[in-house]
Amino acid sequence: RELREELGWQPAEPPRRAVDLHVDGDLIAWFYEAAAPSTDAALAFEPGRRGVWMSEAELLVHPRLSEWHRAVLNSWRTGRDRADFVTRGA
Repeated sequence: RELREELGWQPAEPPRRAVDLHVDGDLIAWFYEAAAPSTDAALAFEPGRRGVWMSEAELLVHPRLSEWHRAVLNSWRTGRDRADFVTRGA
């Protein structure tokens, strides 16, 4: 549903739940995995926004990637279905 609403795109197969994100021990988000659209797919973005294709390696070192997204990606890359992020204040 989110992909259709946010990008105007839907994967051929339903996404599978891949990683649960826990922040300071609390489950706050589920992340899903699906086959990506082709690089020439017509995707819709919010006004003033655009999409950028990048490799996993590029994404992991990108300065705009949040620390909790990085934690989720690192869990996913290593086959773990849980990512734990601890805030500095916890």
